[in-house]
Amino acid sequence: MLAGAMGAMGSACWFTAMALEPVANVRTLGLIELYFSYVVSRRFFRERLSPAELAGFVLLALGFLGILGRG
Repeated sequence: MLAGAMGAMGSACWFTAMALEPVANVRTLGLIELYFSYVVSRRFFRERLSPAELAGFVLLALGFLGILGRG
């Protein structure tokens, strides 16, 4: 029950954010979950990034900086 309520609240927050800001900005900032998943995989599973994944993280960070610079 709690998981369902949290999922509904999360969806409501996504829709509210997309109503207030451009969708591209909201979705790009939503990708911060990739950084958190990397931290968990690194800490608990000792996984390393491949060169392609590292390049993706760099591009994602540049996207974040671009959005923050505009706002």
